Amino acid sequence: MRVVSYNVRSLRDDADAVAAILRGLAPDLVCVQEAPRFLFSARTCRALAAAAGLSVLAGGRSAAGNLLLGGPRVRLVSASRVRLPRSGRRHRRALALAVVEVGRNADPADGGARLLLGGTHLSLDPLEREQQTRRVLAHLETADAPHRVLGADVNDVPGSRVWTLLTGPLRDAWALAPTGGELTFPARGPNRRIDALLVSPGVAVRAAGVPADLAADPAAATDHLPVLAELELPLEQGT
Repeated sequence: MRVVSYNVRSLRDDADAVAAILRGLAPDLVCVQEAPRFLFSARTCRALAAAAGLSVLAGGRSAAGNLLLGGPRVRLVSASRVRLPRSGRRHRRALALAVVEVGRNADPADGGARLLLGGTHLSLDPLEREQQTRRVLAHLETADAPHRVLGADVNDVPGSRVWTLLTGPLRDAWALAPTGGELTFPARGPNRRIDALLVSPGVAVRAAGVPADLAADPAAATDHLPVLAELELPLEQGT
């Protein structure tokens, strides 16, 4: 199973390049941060998904720009969103959630594994970011799914308080199987890793990192680099 986390900066740069990069990565699941969320945003999100060979699973404007996409092997079971704590008039943050089943082939009904996919974009404010992280983890823990995958623009770096909180119940995919690049921001001359894919125990990570040889210029597409993880989930009993 291939999962991508990608901040696309509201498609304010080169939307065609974003779609080309996603299409080239051939993901089963995508967590998009900063998806379009204003006028005609639903139409724009659907167009991005279609151009990348994917479909919209959850999120978008209702989830403060967190958008979840799925490929042909994915069947949506349920979708929801959770608003995250904020202070004063700061930017609204949210967690987009989708329970999905990922099939073994192009027919998602032909067996597979169930998981909860979450996507979020945390605050720039340290205190608010920590409060939001606790809310995200609380909702992931109550999910009716045996496995959990979270794609996040953490807005913080490994070793910080927030990363320590996240990597308590979850595992940092890059740390388990680093492959490709590590740094994710800014796209041109990256010097920080602030984007992550995190998985629950039981999810095997085969490779994770910023892919090389992307299908378009990543610095023209948006200001972040995409993170790709190759994961393996055990099939449910009887499938």
